[in-house]
Formats: sequence, structure tokens, C-alpha cells
Amino acid sequence: MSYREHNKRLLRRLKPGDIVRFKRGVYYHYYHYAIYIGENKVIHLTAPEGGISSNIRPKHSGSAASVAVDKAIVSEGDFLTVAGDDLAEIANRDEYPSFDVEEILKRAKSMIGHRSYNLFRKNCEHFVNKVKYDKEESTQVQNTIVGLGKVGVGVGLLAAVGIVAYRYSRADRNNRNPTV
Repeated sequence: MSYREHNKRLLRRLKPGDIVRFKRGVYYHYYHYAIYIGENKVIHLTAPEGGISSNIRPKHSGSAASVAVDKAIVSEGDFLTVAGDDLAEIANRDEYPSFDVEEILKRAKSMIGHRSYNLFRKNCEHFVNKVKYDKEESTQVQNTIVGLGKVGVGVGLLAAVGIVAYRYSRADRNNRNPTV
């Protein structure tokens, strides 16, 4: 089944107040997030129209391309347009109590037109979590930071092993070939 067909089926299951995430990216994957408000519509933090030059604007609405603009904007969009050719899925979180549906929709709609973006502190995932759970957090950012930390530790350990091996090999070479 194509992603478009999958997304049409998912749309029939969505309930107002659901968090939806859209898998983005060709060479790497990340998620774009939105709040489903009913009637095939979502509210999400995205690049404003005309905010990104056409040569880098994605074929769908809402993505990390928002980084390329000074300020992203909270807007309402058609679910299938926002999904584009990407896989959509329900991404509600069970670990937090949520506001009731009416409050979620009120909070999301009250943000339409609001401009703000920071990849690490105010991205689309922060937006949906703030609206639904009053928790401004992004697991993508948290996981990326932890992953980068692990890479940094790994590189540091490799460098340390390399230095020790180099010094050991020099000391061994000097012991075999003493200078007179």
C-alpha cells in the first residue's frame, strides 16, 4: 500500500486532538508534527508561504525547512497536503495526562499566526506537546543530543586508544633500536 493510501485510511481513524507525525527526509529521517483538529485539518508550526525560496521548499507543507526562515508560523493546513508523499502516524504519548479535546483545540487554534522557531527549543514537536500536554519538549532533539554525545564519547575513546597505541609503538621502537 502506498503512503498516500495509508494516510487516507489513517485520516478516517484520526480524532480531534490527536498528535500526528509525518516521517520526512530522503537521506536521513526526522518527523514533522501536527495536531489534528477534525474535518481533514491539522494545525502545525511550519514555514510561512514565501518564507523559503522555491528551490529548497519541500513538496509538502511543514518540515525542518522551517529552519531556513527567521520565524516559522503556526498555521492550519489540509492533512493530506501536509503529509505529501510521506508516512503519517498517530503519535499521542501515554506518559502524560492530556488536556480534554476542547481545550486542546482551543489552545491550538489560539496559536494560529504565532511566529516562533528554534530547532532545539521551539520546533513543531515542542508545539504539539505544549498544546496537548503543557510539556514543551522534543524527543527528536533529546535523542539527537544523546546520540551526538555518544558519538563524541566514542570519538574521544578512539582518539585516546590511538594516542596510547602510538606512544606504545614509539616506545617499543625506541627500545629495539637504541641510539648510540
